[in-house]
Amino acid sequence: SKMAAATQLVLLVCGVAVFRTAVVSSFAIDLDDSFKENREDDIWLVDFYAPWCGHCKKLEPIWDEVASEMRSVGSPVKVGKMDATIFAGVASEFGVRGYPTIKLTEIIYSHVCKWRIIRLNPLQR
Repeated sequence: SKMAAATQLVLLVCGVAVFRTAVVSSFAIDLDDSFKENREDDIWLVDFYAPWCGHCKKLEPIWDEVASEMRSVGSPVKVGKMDATIFAGVASEFGVRGYPTIKLTEIIYSHVCKWRIIRLNPLQR
């Protein structure tokens, strides 16, 4: 299920050091302002970053490892990154107030696009 995948994702992110490889190419998808309109029914783990942010720069190689591992295990969760200084409107819709900010989201489409943050604890209401 999607919730099980999200829970596994949290475990993966917390244990990313276990999955380090010698050479990692970038698998995190660069996102832009078309992200909202083009990503129907997908679960995304998105890093909102600022290019000048020191913590963001330190996260970048780890983020690429997370993306690589998620892809290699066949996870339905897609891993992306977005420059929140360029796409500030989208970042604002996700409630980004600092960098880096990581959001696990599911896009729900009806007549009007709505965003919902997936709760990581299935018992939480």
